[in-house]
Amino acid sequence: NTISPGTYEFTAALWGYRSGCITATIGAPGTVIIPITPGIYDDFTFDFGWTVSGNATSGIWEWGEPVGTVFTTTQANPDVDASTDCANRAFVTGNAGGSVNNDDVDDGTTILTSPVFDLSSYTNPYLNYERWFFEQFSANPAANDTMVISIYNGNATEVVELVTGPSSTNSSWVPVSKRILDFLSLSATMQVSIAISDKF
Repeated sequence: NTISPGTYEFTAALWGYRSGCITATIGAPGTVIIPITPGIYDDFTFDFGWTVSGNATSGIWEWGEPVGTVFTTTQANPDVDASTDCANRAFVTGNAGGSVNNDDVDDGTTILTSPVFDLSSYTNPYLNYERWFFEQFSANPAANDTMVISIYNGNATEVVELVTGPSSTNSSWVPVSKRILDFLSLSATMQVSIAISDKF
């Protein structure tokens, strides 16, 4: 395909590699080279086959550009992706927009699970991610809405972070880094899952 002269954003990605994204000005036919390096990485620019399960009646995990919602003056659902990755897509629990209660997680749990990835040749890997968790109110936050980030190695599952609310990090993308060996051994059949639960 030919591209008209101009400035464009280009992104390249492959499961098992870190995505690359560049801005390039095209003035004449030629080649655009986008370096990608080995690593287990997903910024959700492309759909690499994460799966969704659970029994929640609304607010199911969706892949797309976040549609913001606001509770009074507080940003509940983000209206932008995390700023540290390529493109503008993320996985969001409910993305219909409108009222803050229109597509929130209700009456159960929605679970997002990664494709299998191989860490058997890694020495000391870390799980790095950015998360957004908003809870409107709760008399007992620890027993009500929760976000649980877990890692699985083919034999065992361990929770790497439990998030409840309301909290000081409501309404923001929060970067998190966890050393995987602090939780379980490495294998060729690793997976990450993120479960959001509305218990009342």
